Amino acid sequence: MKPSDKFEEIKTLPDHPGWKHLLEALNQDKEKMVDHWVENRPISDSEADFRRGVVWAIRRINSLPEILKLTFENEYILSELPQDKEKEKKNSDDRVIKFG
Repeated sequence: MKPSDKFEEIKTLPDHPGWKHLLEALNQDKEKMVDHWVENRPISDSEADFRRGVVWAIRRINSLPEILKLTFENEYILSELPQDKEKEKKNSDDRVIKFG
């Protein structure tokens, strides 16, 4: 798949019903975890670290469409560069001054 096609497809991800259902389920789980945290029930350091990691992962998943858009946009831009570099190289060869 071409980078430009990936970029165009990922732009519609946030509007897809499946994506919305996934985010809804993840956010409900995050709320449950935060509620358990608020209860002030003693938890071990490793459990607190795990819960922080889960909340971080859910936030990261929420921002995934934007991250992927940037990634695919950059891939597209980079895929177009070699053609420009070849043109630039040809143009620069015309300007080379040769000595003796």
